[in-house]
Amino acid sequence: MPTVSRYDYPLSTERPELLRTKSDKAFTEITLAKMREGDLVNDDLRIHPQSLILQAQIAKDAGRPELADNLRRAAELTQFDDEKKILEFYDAMRPSLANREQMTKVAAELEEKDAPLCAQLVREAIEVYEERNLFRHQNGAGQHPTSTDEDQP
Repeated sequence: MPTVSRYDYPLSTERPELLRTKSDKAFTEITLAKMREGDLVNDDLRIHPQSLILQAQIAKDAGRPELADNLRRAAELTQFDDEKKILEFYDAMRPSLANREQMTKVAAELEEKDAPLCAQLVREAIEVYEERNLFRHQNGAGQHPTSTDEDQP
């Protein structure tokens, strides 16, 4: 994989030869004319994980390590073709609605699908949710973490 720096930003103009779509077409092959002609399929419009990794390199070089981490995790998630699966992961992590068992399953599934950075994020979230009492209560009724019993009707 090539190495890029903040000076290569934006890749679409500075290094377009490095960008590919999920279907492995060159970024420069994606045109409005081809779309109008019906020459493109869905994966032609989806980002290739390598493009996100390159963007992560730029973010890191620009002093934005958190953004770089997010872009690397996004690269891992590109392998999931079913957007519903991504939403299931998201829903499983909603504070006050989440439970440890669901989140543990999500982490295991991510690890199984070769998404170790995402799996690690979920495991870290489990620890934080536990410390801050953010998991759904056993009876299923979540309580907002900042509310108290006095706030309840």
